Amino acid sequence: MFGMFKRESTPPPVLPPLPPSSPPPLPPLLPSGPPRAHHREFTHEIIPDVFITGDKRDQMLMKLVQPDMQELMRGSWDAWERLSGQPASSSKALELSAFRHENCIISFWEFPRVRYAGEAILGLLVVGPAVDWKAVDWAKLPVRYFVLERGTEHSTTIFEWSPSGFVLVSPGPRPGRPITVFCDMVLDHVFGKQRPTAQDTARRLLVLEHLVVYSQASAYGKQLHQCPDFPPAAKADLHTIMGGMFSKGLRELGLWEYVSPREREFLACPVQELKEQQVMKISWRYEAIGILIWALRFIPELPAYDSQVSHEILKPFQGSDPARVIQSAQLRDQAEIDRAREIAELWNWRNRTRQLMVNGYPFEPGETLKRAGVNTYEDVIRMTAQMAAGEGDLPAPIGDDFAVKGKAYRDLTEDEWAEVRSISTERHFTLNWLCGYAPGNNWDNTPTET
Repeated sequence: MFGMFKRESTPPPVLPPLPPSSPPPLPPLLPSGPPRAHHREFTHEIIPDVFITGDKRDQMLMKLVQPDMQELMRGSWDAWERLSGQPASSSKALELSAFRHENCIISFWEFPRVRYAGEAILGLLVVGPAVDWKAVDWAKLPVRYFVLERGTEHSTTIFEWSPSGFVLVSPGPRPGRPITVFCDMVLDHVFGKQRPTAQDTARRLLVLEHLVVYSQASAYGKQLHQCPDFPPAAKADLHTIMGGMFSKGLRELGLWEYVSPREREFLACPVQELKEQQVMKISWRYEAIGILIWALRFIPELPAYDSQVSHEILKPFQGSDPARVIQSAQLRDQAEIDRAREIAELWNWRNRTRQLMVNGYPFEPGETLKRAGVNTYEDVIRMTAQMAAGEGDLPAPIGDDFAVKGKAYRDLTEDEWAEVRSISTERHFTLNWLCGYAPGNNWDNTPTET
C-alpha cells in the first residue's frame, strides 16, 4: 500500500516511552459550524477524477466557470430571499441545521472559504430515497436558508457526485425548471462521521508504538533464527517469547481491543516467516506516529513532506504512565487538523497525478476547462501549486510544480519519489482517520481517495 521504499535504517528503540505526565492545555472548543464537502469517488466526463479534491477544488472550479454561474446564483439568491424574508446581501455564515422529511435527511450549510461576488455560497444536501418534493411544504421547514446550486449545464460539473448515491430532485428557481441535487456519501459523511476522541488517538498512538518496536525487534529476531549457532530449542521459542511479550504488554495496558485485525495478523506471524514488505509497511508507521504525536500537541509542527519522521520522536515519552497519557490526552483544534489533512491530500494527489502520467493515462479536458486554458496535467498541476502556495499550504512552486527536495516534483528521481510518496500516503491515511473518514473509526479501512 505504501510502496517498497525502505526507510532510513535506525537502531531498534526500547519499548516506546509515553507522553509526559503534564498534559498540554485544553484546546479551545471549535464552534459548531457547517461541515466540509467530501467529494468521494468524484467522477465526471468533463472534470476527471485526478482534479484536486475538497474545498480547494471547489475554489478552483468556481474561478474557471464563474461566468456560467451568474444565472444560477441569481436564482439561488431569489430563493434565499423568498424563504428567509431577508435580502441576499445580509447572508452570514450559518451553522449546520438539519431536519427529517419522511425518511430523508436534508441539511443546509455554507461552503467554507468559497465565495461568489463577495457572498458565501449556501448549500443544500439531501440523503435518502427519492421523495415527492411537491408534497413538501417548504414554508414550514425549520430552516431559514435555501439555495439551489445546480441549473446550468456547466454548473452541474462542479457539483457532480458519484452515481452510487441517490439522486433527488428539488424545486427549481422558476416553475417547471427542476434542479437535481447531489448526495453520494452525505449521510455517512455529515451525519454519521465520528471523529476519534483524544483518548482514541492516544490509544492508537500507543498501539503503533508497540508495533514499530515489535517490527524492528522481529528483524533482529529473524537474524537470530537464521544464525547457525543459535540453539534450535531457542529458535522454536523465539516467536512465542517475542510475540507473547508484545501481545501481553498490549493486553496489560488494556489496548489489545484497539489493535486492528491486520495488526493482529502481523503480531501473530512467526518471526522467521515475516516478509520484508510486512516489516517495511510497519516501519512507515513512524509517519503515522508523527501525525498522532502532533495532533496530541506534543510537538509544535510536522516535518516537511520530503523529510521522514525520525525514530527519535519517541524518546521524550520515556517513563510515562499509559493510563495517565490516555486520560490527559488533548487534541488540537479540529480546524487545524482539517487543514493538515487537506495539505496531506494535496501531496497525495500530486503523487497519484504523477503515477497517472507515468502510466500514460490520458487527460481529456472538457470545453469548460479548455476555455480556461486547462488542457494538460501540467496545467492542472501549475494551477494547483500556485493556488495552494498562495494560501500558505505549499511552499512557493519551482518550475510551476510542487517544490520538494529543492526541485520540482516532476524532477524527483525514482527513489526520491518513492520516499515522498510513502510519506504523504501514510500521513494522508492517518489524518483521514483523525478526521473521521474511516467507517466506524476502523483503522484498517481508512480511505485515501483523492
